Amino acid sequence: MPPLKIWMDVGAFEPLLEPNRRMHRRLALRGYQVRYREYSG
Repeated sequence: MPPLKIWMDVGAFEPLLEPNRRMHRRLALRGYQVRYREYSG
């Protein structure tokens, strides 16, 4: 089975910005391939 790849994006003004940042860090530290993007909006 190929490794799990995760893609995340979040707007800079969304209420879930900080939780998404934390989740991104946790997943990356556990070795997951995470693409993360913050956009203006």
